[in-house]
Amino acid sequence: MTENLELIFLTDSHGLYMARAIKNDLLHPFNIKVKRMNGATVSGLKNPNSFTAASKDYEKLLSTKKPKNTKIFMQLGEVDCGILLWLKAQKNGTDVLYECDKTIQDYINYVKKLNTLGFDKIILTSPTLPTITDDDDIGEIKSLRRKQIKATYRERTDLTLYFNKMLKEACQLHKIDYIDLTEDFLDYKTMLCKERFRNSNIEDHHMEYDEASIVWAKAIKQYLYRVSDKDQKIVFSKVIKDTYAKQLKKKSTYIPDKIYPLNIGDTLSYHFIYEKGKYIHVENLHVNGKKIDNSYIFLVKKHLNNE
Repeated sequence: MTENLELIFLTDSHGLYMARAIKNDLLHPFNIKVKRMNGATVSGLKNPNSFTAASKDYEKLLSTKKPKNTKIFMQLGEVDCGILLWLKAQKNGTDVLYECDKTIQDYINYVKKLNTLGFDKIILTSPTLPTITDDDDIGEIKSLRRKQIKATYRERTDLTLYFNKMLKEACQLHKIDYIDLTEDFLDYKTMLCKERFRNSNIEDHHMEYDEASIVWAKAIKQYLYRVSDKDQKIVFSKVIKDTYAKQLKKKSTYIPDKIYPLNIGDTLSYHFIYEKGKYIHVENLHVNGKKIDNSYIFLVKKHLNNE
């Protein structure tokens, strides 16, 4: 049930993808608020005096919410896998996998802490895969990371994959819901992040915002539909002008692989989500009886005639 729940996403700077999904209207009919703390880490959750003091800010926000009416999504771990765990291993003379296992237990303990405060609707999500290669040394964060740790792009990716695997197992053990997007971002030929998700701005260590926002919005909404009683109204339409279905409300030429051509006379069926301006937002689009593999479709209202 999500009808009366407030949905909150606690995250680090990679919450930019969820923020972009909200900006692009990808999360309707659900209303999610993002609390983003740049540099936040799993390791810092148990220390209210950590560098970012993220747990203080998270808990300050949660103190204004009614626990039984709040569902919390958490996405942390990218900074841990990219920097902090390597520094801990270097400092303590330990194996980085040992430090990783300890950190995952800290994550589970933090969830249990929130449980004691009454927040029992908590979902953990996988941290994003690293995008900084061994050749990237431009930009403040990239340069800082290269100076601080010796781990290669391959090693940092492998650690993130291990983190996500062990976090999934820990969530299963402790009956915590977990959303894992590792497979969506991983290129199984290279076992590294898919190139299309690496940021075109070489000074930005985040993924391409629009590309990642679509993936995250799809995963979060699929989860919410599974646990909600939201009704999806089925609508039938006919195309009256050659047009496109789009994954984003941008010019069709902006990202060509995010459009699907529609021709006069095509018959459509879909779940209606909402209408805004000249667009209608739909899901589960079928064209002439064939399902189109896009979760977020925007249609131009005037190009359709409802049957």
